[in-house]
Amino acid sequence: MAKTKIKKLEDEVEDATKKADQDVERANQSYHEFMSLYSDYQSDLKRRGHVDGLREGSKGAEEGNRQSEGSN
Repeated sequence: MAKTKIKKLEDEVEDATKKADQDVERANQSYHEFMSLYSDYQSDLKRRGHVDGLREGSKGAEEGNRQSEGSN
């Protein structure tokens, strides 16, 4: 009778371990997906010229306008 209880407890531990491993795997997958999306978001901000709330791209456009005016 004690052997059946021990076996039952061992099975419960094994099931709990498998479930915990699956939970950790899902958490890791979610983290990596989030970090990928966040990295894409940061890259998009840099591509659009938004850095620390400033638009660096507008400075280049102003300089380009000045050069074309001076060449006339």
